[in-house]
Amino acid sequence: MTGTPPNRFDSFVIMAVAITFSGGVLASAFAPALAGVLIVLAIVFGLVALPWSLGLLRNCGPSFKIFLVGGGFLTLLMAGNVLVGRSNGKGYEILLLYALLIPLILALSRYLSSINLPVWRAVFYLAIAQMALMVPISFFQVFYLGIDRAQGAINPNVFAHLLGANGGLVSVWLFLRTLNRPSLAANLGLLAWQIVIISTLFLTGTRGVIIAFAPLILGFMLIDIWYRRKISWQPLVIFCISTAYLLTLVFASDRFALGATELNEVIAEGQNAGSFGVRFGIWAESWRLIKESPVLGYGYFQFNNIISPDLAELSIFVHAHNQLLNYWLMLGIGGLLFILLFLGQAMFTGLRWFFSKKSPEAGLALVWLSGGFFVFGLTDVFMAHTNAAVYLTTIFGLLYIQAPASLPRVSGSST
Repeated sequence: MTGTPPNRFDSFVIMAVAITFSGGVLASAFAPALAGVLIVLAIVFGLVALPWSLGLLRNCGPSFKIFLVGGGFLTLLMAGNVLVGRSNGKGYEILLLYALLIPLILALSRYLSSINLPVWRAVFYLAIAQMALMVPISFFQVFYLGIDRAQGAINPNVFAHLLGANGGLVSVWLFLRTLNRPSLAANLGLLAWQIVIISTLFLTGTRGVIIAFAPLILGFMLIDIWYRRKISWQPLVIFCISTAYLLTLVFASDRFALGATELNEVIAEGQNAGSFGVRFGIWAESWRLIKESPVLGYGYFQFNNIISPDLAELSIFVHAHNQLLNYWLMLGIGGLLFILLFLGQAMFTGLRWFFSKKSPEAGLALVWLSGGFFVFGLTDVFMAHTNAAVYLTTIFGLLYIQAPASLPRVSGSST
């Protein structure tokens, strides 16, 4: 059994996987129902192609094998909770997609190999296409329709997660071009995009995603110094202007000013009021519950089903608003270990690929996605949202499976 298409039907199926998955990603922020249908179709096509895709597992490197072990562990953990009745049926169907996405990942990898397109390049292309849709609609919603926060057709926080993830990937793409072919035009292109994406993120009003961009900008500067073994004036100017622009918007933003006021009230009076106050209340209650059942957790119940009856003001929230606390609360210590492995593997692998110059493009893509979603997850739960969970799991799997055990060294980025 090999990974090459044996007939026209199989070729059609793997192409259908690529089309439906890409369409699902692009539709995720604007037509959630359509995106769901397309992703389900992509999974079905992936299952159909599975008999011919399994051959890819023979040559996959250790990164994808670790990814498979992590996914298998999560699936067994959740299935065990379902079998013993520790689930109210809400949320498990989302997380169980991890198992169903493996055939999809295999089929997508086969398709990209058949057209000689590296995964990292396909990921960047998809991010650019997503940004071509999300940036204009954000400005249209806020300045033409008068909506307070840009949100596409979904929750503004989830919209911001997708915007931040893909916007950061475009930033990584442009940054790698400045490393490979440094020029004033390349640096100005990176600066212009940084201004555009920072401005768009502020239209969503999602502070966690905005904050995550600060280390991305700083990281570009530090990587440039490491790469060239000196400080170049053009990257330094980009860093200074981008940082100054980001801080200017922070100080001018009503939501950041409101957040500072809420934080002062929480510290001074201990009130569970406002966005910050509610989150501190949720985290405190989650930690109390975790200490009572740190090993097994409570199953995938809604947050408001297990909190203290005295905390009526928190009863409308369905999760812990923190990725680490939420997995620990739901699935016990095993859930915490899974999310740390899921994001930690991507960060470690990405740094190793970049600094060894084995695959700098894929490496920085992994670093940004894992680091960005870790920061996003400090105040929200991205894996509880189907579009974000499917996107991140599939991209991680694709980058891992197309990385052989020993990649040839290259002198620099090939972007």
